[in-house]
Amino acid sequence: MLSSLKAFIYKFGSGQPPGSQENPLQIEAVPGLMTLLDVGLYRAVEGELSGTITSGHALLAAFLDVKRQAIQVLQELRYSGDSDLAMSARSQQLESFARACLDAACDAIEKLSTDKLAQSANLTDPFEHNSASFSTTSMSGQQINATAASLQDSSLDTARRRPIQQRPRDCWESPRLHLPDFVWAEDHVLNNSHRLLRNLLKHPFCVELTDGNLSLSVDDLSRVHLAASIERQASVLVQLVQYDVPSRLLQFRTAIEADSVVLKRLYLVKCEYRAPFRAFLEGHQSVLRAPSVDLVQEYIGLSRSKTMKRRAAAKEQLTEELGNPDLVEALSLEQRCEEFEIDMAKQLFGFCELARFLEHKRARLKAIPGIINEDELQDYHELLRRLKGLLCRKASVETTTGIRPLLLDLQGVPRDEEAGIRLDKLDADNEVHYRIDALVNDLSVLGRLCETRHAFRTEQRRTELDLPSSVYKSCTEFDDELFKCRFQDWYSMVQRQHEIIGATDFHLLAEQLRIAEMQMSLSMAPADSLEVVRQRVEMISADREKRFEILKELVEDICLREMALFVSVVAPEKKKPLALNSTSAIGVFGLPLKLAGESLPIG
Repeated sequence: MLSSLKAFIYKFGSGQPPGSQENPLQIEAVPGLMTLLDVGLYRAVEGELSGTITSGHALLAAFLDVKRQAIQVLQELRYSGDSDLAMSARSQQLESFARACLDAACDAIEKLSTDKLAQSANLTDPFEHNSASFSTTSMSGQQINATAASLQDSSLDTARRRPIQQRPRDCWESPRLHLPDFVWAEDHVLNNSHRLLRNLLKHPFCVELTDGNLSLSVDDLSRVHLAASIERQASVLVQLVQYDVPSRLLQFRTAIEADSVVLKRLYLVKCEYRAPFRAFLEGHQSVLRAPSVDLVQEYIGLSRSKTMKRRAAAKEQLTEELGNPDLVEALSLEQRCEEFEIDMAKQLFGFCELARFLEHKRARLKAIPGIINEDELQDYHELLRRLKGLLCRKASVETTTGIRPLLLDLQGVPRDEEAGIRLDKLDADNEVHYRIDALVNDLSVLGRLCETRHAFRTEQRRTELDLPSSVYKSCTEFDDELFKCRFQDWYSMVQRQHEIIGATDFHLLAEQLRIAEMQMSLSMAPADSLEVVRQRVEMISADREKRFEILKELVEDICLREMALFVSVVAPEKKKPLALNSTSAIGVFGLPLKLAGESLPIG
């Protein structure tokens, strides 16, 4: 345990081992303290949680197997090269079932490896709720931080389950699970896994594929339009869902019931030191947002002439910072990128509606000589699947209100739930212009299919499908050259954005803007208002100190009571920004996740 604590120890005494009464461990109350306490408490009670940890690893391995097998089934279906298989209702059911298994496995793995208590602790920018008393109506510091973070996409914008880049400034606690507790085991894992499993077992494909169907002959398999190899892969996936996962869930439930006393106590202990820690960080944030007492007192003692000089100097500094060439160019590029995204979205909207219309009618594409070959059908079906999740009214794991998932696909960024699937036929070539050429060509082919009779096939074998007039007009009037030019312009501006972000410290610029706005607001306030501000600042500072005293007392008491360690909690500097420090602690399930190639949350 001491090896895990070394990163948080500031100094060691001489003569006595660290953690003793004569030489207590010196730890700072900053983001990352919860990781230290969770790891220490887990090492203290690890022997009492052997059943829960062992069954949790087995359950995680079962869901990882489900994810790998679902990816294998999707890969077999997509690259089978059989056009009749692609059009069969059974293959569509299998594809739907495999994707449902993939989504359920990703969701279950995320729940298993993350701490539920950390969800309510990870906030956004520390100056998001800046008080109007300390800012002006001009460009503020938090807006600059938002501009700097615009390239760090959220999961709702990009259809990725985890952000491509996570910011330590957004986190007070690591989402990694370092200490299991009863709420995590009962609500976060067990109930959620049971819900996901029930939905999978109710899927039509899983219902139809009973124990008797698993022994079908080759001739029987050919009549249901599934190749023998695909049928075997599907049977393995169904067996994992019907037998392996339920048995692991039963083991996990039995283990947490046996360890329920320890798990419930751990939950209470975790809440016991998390509540004062979050309260202290909230008080620390309030101090960060407010001006210092010395600064306010200095403005109170200034004469009118000096106050006017200070106001002019603050205004000049604010104008100079807002006129920063990199800032002006970054904001201009962001605005132009948004305009280009809107223009490209208008051109793609018809194809997105076409994909959703075909799904609603349960229609599939047909091979048309001179337009689309049989070996290209699977690629076009995959394109339609991706288009149907774009430009939706509500954002979710599978849908988004914009087109950023497609833009990331064009840049070669893989989707996290499809790491094992070849994304497109140009995956060997990383050049973006090759990808956009291929996309434009595929969209033009879809537009030609809309003008062609008998280009779609439904389950009722109706070869004629009446498209909505708005969809038909948008797809047939698609301007491929205009879309390509817009994307190339957008991509060049994005590259320029990356260059500016890498060469300019926008966080420092935002802090300078915030200080200039604060000084300008103080210089414009009358003397009686400044006195009120000084009292408020002193009250905020005193509140922070009181919260720290409570935190210090509770943490030191818990460490001595639960871990037999003497610690001394010290407060951070008043103006120290809150950012989660990286540690070597990978969590309870970090090792199997890393071996499986899964990404770990920030921590």
